Amino acid sequence: MVLDIRDVIRRVEGVLDVLEFALMDASVLVDELKRYADGMRCYATVEMVRNVVPKEVLKALNLEDSGDYVVVSFKRSVKPEDFKIIAEALMKVGGEYISLGKTGFFRIPKRH
Repeated sequence: MVLDIRDVIRRVEGVLDVLEFALMDASVLVDELKRYADGMRCYATVEMVRNVVPKEVLKALNLEDSGDYVVVSFKRSVKPEDFKIIAEALMKVGGEYISLGKTGFFRIPKRH
């Protein structure tokens, strides 16, 4: 079977039309996903932090709203295994430990 060049051109144009629509659909989808992601951004609050830290170690902590961060400091010294539990919980929500010896603390940005 011999194809006429005009048939080949029409078929390629048809494929290009389909690809153009697919590209437009993908572009719209990306815009929608970006809007969705913006709405899903984590906004840390003292209450949210209180809910992610296990209750058995929560009593050892001070939680404070400090402008751009929720600050988590220690009321007293904690055992290494409790520190690990606290650190793992706070790191999951974007927390970082600020090491200042006995006055070290965690801070969690309010906006991720």
